[in-house]
Amino acid sequence: MIKDHISHSQIQTGRCMLKYKKLVIDEEYHTGNERQTLGNCVHKIVYTYGKHLLKEKMDADYDAMVKIIDHYFDEFNLSENLYRDVRKALILFGERGMSFEKVLDLEKLWKIEFSKGKFIYAVIDRINTYQVGSKTIIEIIDYKNHLNILSKTDVDNHEQLALYRYLACRFIHKGFDKVRVGIHHLMHNWITWGEMRSIDDLGREFEAMEGYLLRQYARLLEKGNFEPTMGNQCYEYGGCPILLDGKCPLFKKKKVEEIYRSNDVKSMVTIIRTMDMHRQQMIDRVKDLVKDKTFFEVEGKLAGYVPGDSYSYDAAKVIDFCKRYNVSCDLKDFNVKSVERLFKDYFKPDYKGIEPEIVKLRIIKKSTRFSYK
Repeated sequence: MIKDHISHSQIQTGRCMLKYKKLVIDEEYHTGNERQTLGNCVHKIVYTYGKHLLKEKMDADYDAMVKIIDHYFDEFNLSENLYRDVRKALILFGERGMSFEKVLDLEKLWKIEFSKGKFIYAVIDRINTYQVGSKTIIEIIDYKNHLNILSKTDVDNHEQLALYRYLACRFIHKGFDKVRVGIHHLMHNWITWGEMRSIDDLGREFEAMEGYLLRQYARLLEKGNFEPTMGNQCYEYGGCPILLDGKCPLFKKKKVEEIYRSNDVKSMVTIIRTMDMHRQQMIDRVKDLVKDKTFFEVEGKLAGYVPGDSYSYDAAKVIDFCKRYNVSCDLKDFNVKSVERLFKDYFKPDYKGIEPEIVKLRIIKKSTRFSYK
């Protein structure tokens, strides 16, 4: 179906115009996979919970959050593996709650005429407002449910947040003095904030954003050039459905072999990342099928779930620890290896002495480790 507007998701899809035509215009493919369905489910849970808190004028309601989580996980029919980990994170979100008195808008759909006769649709997860002295502040928050935690620099350079800042301050809520944007990492219940900016200083940025949207509008709705493009759109968000269907001309066997024989290292890396995405999807599928958490033998080697203990690091506790000990922390991923390398590099010979405190930052759990090698 030909659209009469653009949106951030359309701009992202349109990084490959063949993908844009097949998914957005022709609607040939269902774009959702389990990870995307999980994102929709999590957003629905957080939105419903937020509306409940606003209605009841509460900062937190543990019992309500548990009921909302279970209701939507049943409705979306998600796998047990996703349910277990995400439920724990969302209950933590429910326990910590939100400052309802600051909320101005919660996950509203806006239709905005950014230029004469040209429209953009946007759903902004949350807009807050509050007063600091004589200055009125507006905050634009986007919810993300991936495990990586973005840095302040990442947030300041985030295209989607820059777009939402432009739309919120130029069209939706005028008259504020300062603005900041943030990513709320739902799996860690942690907000990474960007720099607080004076709205009066954003004039040139807003002009540049309008020009960018005009170019995207022309590219997506007016020019009609639907050539395929290789890039991270091939493997992000569970992978391109055209590619997974074996119908992408850039990933035909002959084309891949041609790239392999060339010196085009960037295209090679894209293909490697795409193959990794396929591999991860296969692993996730096996995990879902082995529901009784058993292990089995394949070609003389064990595969499946092996019982044992495991631990991860609480991102919020790690950041607080870094502040106490003046450790410069700009981690994008709070996995065990990254956190422990950070502390070992910082404390060096004193690491053993501080290790008992670092252990307190861990989340210990009885688990089964999935293995296929």
